[in-house]
Amino acid sequence: MAVLGALSIVGFIIGIVWLIVNAIRKKGKKVPLIVIAVCLVSTIVAVSNSDSSEASDKGDTNTSTVKKTPSKNKDDSVSKEDVQKSVDKVVKEYDSSWQTNWKDAWSETKTKADLSSLRSNMDNLTIKYDSLKNYLSTNEVFKENEDLQNFSRKMTESINLRLQSIKQISTAIDNNEDMTQASDNVVETVKQADTALIQAIASALQAGYETN
Repeated sequence: MAVLGALSIVGFIIGIVWLIVNAIRKKGKKVPLIVIAVCLVSTIVAVSNSDSSEASDKGDTNTSTVKKTPSKNKDDSVSKEDVQKSVDKVVKEYDSSWQTNWKDAWSETKTKADLSSLRSNMDNLTIKYDSLKNYLSTNEVFKENEDLQNFSRKMTESINLRLQSIKQISTAIDNNEDMTQASDNVVETVKQADTALIQAIASALQAGYETN
């Protein structure tokens, strides 16, 4: 196409010179005009094809670059047993602590005299959940791939929501507030924590975790 373009330009110039000479000599202008027109069209075609070829080359380069980019696959350096053990610890401690220090504690709270015991359970639950958050943030298993990272994020979110509820109840006890109202106020927060928990488990399952 480069050769065609060069020849077309040369022919175009010759056609112009021919046209000028014929005009001076008062000869026919039809033939040089045809030559100019043909050469002009040929030049445009050659340039157009050259641009298309360049664009195609660029496209091939970009495609090649994309193909050479390594895909982010899960790293197998952490065994399935490591995943199972680490996730199991988090889920079981999360549930057992809630059962003991929240559900059971509330069911045992019948009178105002029992509030001191409930308050103590809130403190114990806070300590356990803070410890669990630390485990999630420091355990290398939860940094291994996207699914496990998401599990860690969602579990931490769920724990924080429950801690928020715990703090509200503790404050209500300290301020001698109505506990029925206080418990009603945290219902929505607890539901949000449960939703985050479900999302965390879903990510763990994607990472190979198996529920017992």
